[in-house]
Amino acid sequence: MMMDANRANWEESLLGILSNHPELIDRIIFNAEWFELDVHRRFYRYLKEYREMNVEMLQNEFSLQEIEEYIIPVHINNIYEKSASSMALGFANMILEDYKQMKINDLDDK
Repeated sequence: MMMDANRANWEESLLGILSNHPELIDRIIFNAEWFELDVHRRFYRYLKEYREMNVEMLQNEFSLQEIEEYIIPVHINNIYEKSASSMALGFANMILEDYKQMKINDLDDK
């Protein structure tokens, strides 16, 4: 199944906000399994554990290609200064709703 472009953008935006504002990680109830892309799941788990963008720790968790192609662009391209909390919550809600709809569709297919 092909990932919806909106879903990918929402996941990247949420991770970008959380990577720039790690204080929001515990304020938003979210599960790594709700991410569709594996690299996003792993990045979320990394952020939950380390709560910072540290080059050495990133290199322990991700390949250089993943860091260059996914992690750094997500972090740099999603720097929000104002209303980061409400924006993160909004993206988290959109991902959750899409995840729930995907699970409902899976059940309907069975």
